[in-house]
Amino acid sequence: MGTPLYSTDIIPMTSRPTLTVMDDGDYFVILDTSTGKISKILKTNIMAALKISYDNTSGLTAETVQAALDELVVNLGSSNSAILALAGRLDTLEGTGEGSVAKAIADLAGAGRTTETVKGNADAVALRELLSNKVTAFQEVPTDAAYPSEKLVDDSLKNLAGTGRTAETVKANADDIISIKGEGYTEGSLKTHEDRLDTLEGTGEGSVAKAIDDAVSPIDERLTGLDTLTYEGKTYMVSKRIENGHLVTTYTEVV
Repeated sequence: MGTPLYSTDIIPMTSRPTLTVMDDGDYFVILDTSTGKISKILKTNIMAALKISYDNTSGLTAETVQAALDELVVNLGSSNSAILALAGRLDTLEGTGEGSVAKAIADLAGAGRTTETVKGNADAVALRELLSNKVTAFQEVPTDAAYPSEKLVDDSLKNLAGTGRTAETVKANADDIISIKGEGYTEGSLKTHEDRLDTLEGTGEGSVAKAIDDAVSPIDERLTGLDTLTYEGKTYMVSKRIENGHLVTTYTEVV
């Protein structure tokens, strides 16, 4: 087996349209006429390759391994373009600009994200109220799963405020009620106090007038008929009583 009298080099794939194959004993010599570079391949390797069985399921037109290799060499130019295109697409995906995986993840994360995760956000969303659980009227038996609508809340607040309300507040009304009750108030309502005043100002049991009358009547009875007066030969019985808080003296002739 002889040794070729030339140096060898790897021929770039882009030069293959200008290849020349020569027989050099134990080797096949491949010359790239456009660059002057030479490669060599042992014939035994080629012969072994020729014995490889070939089942054409690749879509090539060749029926043998050698023919398939030749066809691949011929088509290498278009394959190179496809490979370069794929390499460009990989560069895009692996980069950080538009179309990259990093850019897509950053867009999904959103501006200002720190440690939030998709799972964490999903759990947070699950805690929010569902539209199907929104009610427009309060239920007889309230639950923690139902949520009032905005209109229901607004109507309820308006009912609580009352017709004609302008700027009054519950706190201000409470303060006013405390002022009306007065310092030291313990119990009772305006109605009970009003009823008590009606009683005091009336004439029946429990009234001031009745109490005064009950106190004065015995005195009036005690004063009546206690004194007599003789005037110009006539005798008069003197009676005294209190009317409307005044002492009234009456003279009655004794026959």
